[in-house]
Amino acid sequence: MSTKKLFNMPILIFSALLLSCNLQSTPDTQQVSESSMQQINGVFAASEIENITISPQTIVERKIRRAAVKVTDASRRGHGSGSYFMYKGFRLVITAYHVVDEINPEHIVIVGRDNESVIARLIYKNEQNDIAVLQTTQALSSRVPMPLNILDAEPEVNSVLIYTGFPSGHDLLTFQGNVAGFEDMPARGRRSMIVHTYGWFGSSGSCLFNPRGKLVGILWGVDVEQFMMPQAQEDLIYASFASLIDLNAVLSRACENRQERLICQAIEREEIQKRFND
Repeated sequence: MSTKKLFNMPILIFSALLLSCNLQSTPDTQQVSESSMQQINGVFAASEIENITISPQTIVERKIRRAAVKVTDASRRGHGSGSYFMYKGFRLVITAYHVVDEINPEHIVIVGRDNESVIARLIYKNEQNDIAVLQTTQALSSRVPMPLNILDAEPEVNSVLIYTGFPSGHDLLTFQGNVAGFEDMPARGRRSMIVHTYGWFGSSGSCLFNPRGKLVGILWGVDVEQFMMPQAQEDLIYASFASLIDLNAVLSRACENRQERLICQAIEREEIQKRFND
């Protein structure tokens, strides 16, 4: 575990390292109200169907939980978190770069449910903003990938964000929080989003979504205040903006072994045209 003091600032940032002690709006994305639940249960009761349970989770929240994965290495002595996506026919996992920076980039282990695991390779990294994109070698049958739909602007202050991760030794926890603000961090060469929600070691790399299912950010650190002794503020986390991901670079690397795909052929033509124009 490492801590770095920001210049001229009374805080430290804990990068939540590999430690474990992870749409458009439609009516179905809204939470079911208590009165609606009573009406629905009443309909089923009239039909003599019993034991009906209506989940208060939204459709998007359930999708986020089904897409959450652990990111680790072959030893599994520690982990980070991430989310499983499908983009242009490619199976991807997005996480924080510091989660995988010391792992063999061709042999990263992605863990789903019931201890299912697949191998992934690092195909994109943004070290400055602590973002990594991985490509899995095969599908995870225990997980359901989300469509990769990135919010292309900064979220508004106080807007709601949702994430599922694996903090500490816990298993698959879902949290909701609010964007508290933004911070320019010259010592790290980045601008970050501050979110009022829970985060701890192991949850680094978790993907934060808005209620419409758009990817907004990637969790990378926990706020630590500098008093007599450093004190972790578990209810303030730092996240990078997902809009910083270069999707063209992601596709270019993903296509290296799948040149027969139409999307890859289109990318190759664009690259050839670009070199010709230059």
